[in-house]
Amino acid sequence: MKRKFILGIIAVAVIAVGGYMYTNSQKSSKGVEKKVTSVKESQPKKATVENKSSNSSANQNTNNNVNNNNAETASNKNSQQNANQSSANVKHEKSQEEIYMGTWTIKKVITYGAAGTYGQDDINKIIGKKLMFSGDSATCFGDDLSYLNKTIKTPTYQKTSMTKNDFEAGYKKVTFEKLGLSGATVTQVEAKDSNGNTGCTFFIKDDRTMILYGGGVFFEMDKQ
Repeated sequence: MKRKFILGIIAVAVIAVGGYMYTNSQKSSKGVEKKVTSVKESQPKKATVENKSSNSSANQNTNNNVNNNNAETASNKNSQQNANQSSANVKHEKSQEEIYMGTWTIKKVITYGAAGTYGQDDINKIIGKKLMFSGDSATCFGDDLSYLNKTIKTPTYQKTSMTKNDFEAGYKKVTFEKLGLSGATVTQVEAKDSNGNTGCTFFIKDDRTMILYGGGVFFEMDKQ
């Protein structure tokens, strides 16, 4: 009887210890689960922060790239404008040179001034003569045939824009209409030597035609 009592007490103790250990095991398991859950929940937040930082950095880089592209575009545009302007200036200067630079042939008499020094025989000899104008030299033309045999070295070309009224006041009896000029002005060019003496005077009608003046006669010159 005593033995059964002792065995009963031992059985109760074993059951109690087992229950205690089971309870602690459940608590420990729940604690681990909570910790794992807490870690899992905290990880997305970190990823979100990292994503925000990454997005912010990407946006900053994008903005910087856009700003750099805009600056580069503006720089290229300015460079292109400057290049176009320089090209236009060079083209303008070149076209101004090409208007009277080159070889010209005297084709015909256009009209006569108030007084002249050339007779018909002289005019016949003048028609067909060639005049050359360049930076190195310029053919002379004046009141007698001997001028055609003279050349100015390293000439200076003096250009003057003359209005219709000024021209007709200076050259009596000669009008723009007689010369075939239709504009309000005409450009007069004088080829001068180093001493400032005029060796030849002509007027630009267009890029292929000029009007040569000498001895009171106006001749048409065509470019070769």
